Amino acid sequence: MDVVAPTNTTLDHIAQVVLSADTICVCGHVNPDGDCIGSVLALASALRSLNKHVYPLCVENVDQNRSFQDLPGSEHLIKPSGLSLAPELFISVDVSNDERLGTAADTKASASHSITIDHHVVEGVDADLAYIVPSAPSTTMLIWDLIEALGVERTKEIATCCFFGLMTDTGGFRHANSSKEAFEYAAAMVERGANAHMLSDAFFQRRSFASVKLEERLIERIHLFCDDRAALSFVTQADLDALGATKADCEPLIDVLRSLDGVKISCILKAFDGAVRGSLRSKDGIDVNAIARKLGGGGHKLASGFTLDCPLENAIVQVERLIEDACN
Repeated sequence: MDVVAPTNTTLDHIAQVVLSADTICVCGHVNPDGDCIGSVLALASALRSLNKHVYPLCVENVDQNRSFQDLPGSEHLIKPSGLSLAPELFISVDVSNDERLGTAADTKASASHSITIDHHVVEGVDADLAYIVPSAPSTTMLIWDLIEALGVERTKEIATCCFFGLMTDTGGFRHANSSKEAFEYAAAMVERGANAHMLSDAFFQRRSFASVKLEERLIERIHLFCDDRAALSFVTQADLDALGATKADCEPLIDVLRSLDGVKISCILKAFDGAVRGSLRSKDGIDVNAIARKLGGGGHKLASGFTLDCPLENAIVQVERLIEDACN
């Protein structure tokens, strides 16, 4: 795996900094996904074994996502508001800028030192030390290597959290980032105790009935354009309220659009809490990260996201225009 700018350190150096600190916060991004939560929990577990005072932060509640709840160490997750101290070290995982830390950005600002470990394409990093590897299929793979550099035994608990992040960020090893390296790391994690079947079942085979009903509404609203090479649809807070659904119930929906034959770019918009969050997916190498960055977001070439502070109708117009430009 090749590091890229703005990387300014090595995992060995990060390990030295971590070992010299006593009070450490580990935090991921807003709207956490499996890779984010897995990275936080795996690193927190390793730090506890080193007798560090570690505080794994989660900006948003994950109690409605059963698959996250089942991960070992999830009971230790706390909100930034529940922390009343300034940590020596703040480690951001799967995120590189303060904006996507949400309310945890204030905690980070109070820390003496900061580190970012991430696998997203970024232009700049809000941290003292940055280790960025966009070629890594998941951030948990980088955490797996860091834990080795720390001299910590990679336990079943750590392997489970790291495998969960790798599995979810590769779409169950179906996406284009399912490289030979991804399978090698996955095999090592399974060897250390990760139960691939159990984790796959917990994430991919445990949908609520409300999620299925949401899918029905999503399908009714699908708009095909760019000669049917692009698909866009949306769900709203009103949908969640009407169906008794949660935000977690929306997670599988992007794959419904992505699976359509002939569709190269898919987008789902989620209008919640006065903002519109978008998820973009691509097939055949079209760079949706370029689209997301124009909208203030980012991610990967084939999977990216963004948040817009505007009405849903305006968001649809903006996104479709950019997708049309990318298709032409």
